[in-house]
Amino acid sequence: MKGKADKPGPDQAGLEKLPKAKLIAMILEQREDTRIRLEEKDKQITELSEQLAKLQGEIDKEKAGQKIKDINKHVNQPTSKKPEWDKDGNPMPTTKGQKKKTNKKKKRKKRTGCGNLGKSGLTPDETYFIPLASCPCCGNDLGSRKGKADSGRTVEDIPPPAEKTRVFKEVTESKWCDQCKKMVSSTSEKALPGSDIGLNAMIEMAYLWVMCALSFPKIRDLFINFKTLRLSTAGISRIMIRLSGLLQPVYEEILNDVKQGAKIWADETGWRVKGKL
Repeated sequence: MKGKADKPGPDQAGLEKLPKAKLIAMILEQREDTRIRLEEKDKQITELSEQLAKLQGEIDKEKAGQKIKDINKHVNQPTSKKPEWDKDGNPMPTTKGQKKKTNKKKKRKKRTGCGNLGKSGLTPDETYFIPLASCPCCGNDLGSRKGKADSGRTVEDIPPPAEKTRVFKEVTESKWCDQCKKMVSSTSEKALPGSDIGLNAMIEMAYLWVMCALSFPKIRDLFINFKTLRLSTAGISRIMIRLSGLLQPVYEEILNDVKQGAKIWADETGWRVKGKL
């Protein structure tokens, strides 16, 4: 739609003859028309920019989806290492009369000694009979029917977590020794002198710490939750320090045997002490 600015204006000679007020009115009219046209162009530019941004977003989204599809397509494909002669995907040609080799994998032979051993040599401590009162499929009452006992199975298990610890009191006996000329007392073999924790618990703590590499907090949690024996990490640390002092002669003996051995195998496995190797 054409506006007033599209109409042809007067030439230079005609402008010189026009009065000053008329010229000012024409200039103001031209300025207003220019402002309106600029606003319309700015509006069109804004609309086109929004459409362009929307189209660019759709294109980026489509590209991202296609990229994910391509990645999944390559990732989900099975990988196989080809031999040097077949890296280009071309198999070796077969001569006439020669059978084509198939890609069948050789069945792996089961290793001897693998898997759990049988329970044939075990003697059950207890036998539990499990009666069948109803059909497990339809729930039909089978209590009045006569049944037969199956061959059964042998199951190995460990005792359930103890409800309480085994607490015992030790009473030592004192007597006068004629040879030493003093009173002597009997000693216990169930706990170390001055300790209120038994040897069985101490040995299990040492095994968990040294052989299983469990930390003191984990050993404490295991004893609290499964043994109902409440300990602190500081108490476990004191027990380990005391056991290390008692086993120092054994350590020295093993060290001497290693030094005198013909072969020594080094173990490079690190051991963390206070979080440091």
